[in-house]
Amino acid sequence: MCRALGEACNTGHEPLIREDIPALRRDRLSWADQNYIRDETLTAANAILVAAQNQITLAHAWGGGDVASADGMRFVVPVRTVHAGPNPKYFGRGRGVTWYNMLSNQFTGLNGIVAPGTLRDSLILLAVVLEQETELTPTRIMTDTGAYSDVVFGLFRLLGYRFSPRLADIGGTRFWRIDPHADYGDLNALARQRVNTSLFIENWDDMLRLIGSLKLGRVPAMGIMRSLQVADRPTRLAQAVAEFGRIEKTLHVLTTIDDEEKRRATLAQLNRGEGRHSLARVVFHGKRGELRQRYREGQEDQLGALGARAQRHRALEHDLHRRCSRPAPQGRLPGARRGRGPPLALGLRPHQHARSLLVRRARRRASGRAASASRARRRRLRGACTPWTAHEMLLEASGSRGLGWASPVGASAPIFVSARRKTDPVSKSPSSACAAGWSALFVRAR
Repeated sequence: MCRALGEACNTGHEPLIREDIPALRRDRLSWADQNYIRDETLTAANAILVAAQNQITLAHAWGGGDVASADGMRFVVPVRTVHAGPNPKYFGRGRGVTWYNMLSNQFTGLNGIVAPGTLRDSLILLAVVLEQETELTPTRIMTDTGAYSDVVFGLFRLLGYRFSPRLADIGGTRFWRIDPHADYGDLNALARQRVNTSLFIENWDDMLRLIGSLKLGRVPAMGIMRSLQVADRPTRLAQAVAEFGRIEKTLHVLTTIDDEEKRRATLAQLNRGEGRHSLARVVFHGKRGELRQRYREGQEDQLGALGARAQRHRALEHDLHRRCSRPAPQGRLPGARRGRGPPLALGLRPHQHARSLLVRRARRRASGRAASASRARRRRLRGACTPWTAHEMLLEASGSRGLGWASPVGASAPIFVSARRKTDPVSKSPSSACAAGWSALFVRAR
């Protein structure tokens, strides 16, 4: 776990080495890295975490695992490697990779694939969905506009999935019809394009063979997406799948416009994915958040460790939420002490998260303790102040800046002083301290 934590934090195992602890010695951590930190073991560990979280009651309150979202996370790769691609929007003048991952509605990461540069999401989405090895089987996939294409709509419908992307340009989307003489009322002006049904009827057998190969895993999904286009031109089979997908796309757009609950559910699921990426960005803090792996295997291993760490964090958060949401004993609130109210995480609704609430509570406590310490320090300095005892205030300061109260001779009230040390004082007398380079700025009167 310590070695995987070092990979997830992008700090390596150096901060974790403890020569006095046998399990944390340098040779032991290096041995664990060489034998256990690889894509196969991390995938198996992630499947165990997903299964464990699926047993939590709170996770089922969020969803049954039949809904998932997929999105990409960008990482700058500052080293020279062929496994990174350029994109000035995300990587500036450098190069980078995209970690495309899938998240269920139980906040569990199901799969992730590393792609060089910023490939179109539609080329990676199918592989992420079909190659996940957890016990959850999501049937409704939500993405952003980048993963949308008519071919993806057709493939997902033939595979038994419901593709539900959030379309940014939904106002300019084309509506397709099968029967040119059908009367759709007010929608007749919108549905002007007609689906060429004869195209996918002629290629129906090839389409079924393609779907069977994908289901059985005989061909890689990313290879299929690339083979459906030749020199940026779709093949005959790709055109047939796209014609079939336009029917599903039209139905999806109509239900999205008409059903507000569907729009809210899509937005909520995509926000879950963004929250996981924000957590992963905070965890991956070492080396300025840059991925410094030259080979694809190293990139997959490190980002796989990052996904497992984010998964473990969510499991701990759910356990904390469960402990804070236990029913209260009679006559006493859980966790309440004399003179204190109930814990902040008490009474959370199923869709709420304990992490943000607990973080806010911790920040308030920390700010309160800091304010109390500052007030106590000012009272201590103010009480110990004698006529023009600036040197006592300067010696009280432990850093390069010192704050305190001073009472100049003849002043009607003490004033608050901010002192900046230029050189070390040579003695405790005010005159020699000023001669040594102390400068005091009088800020305000009490």
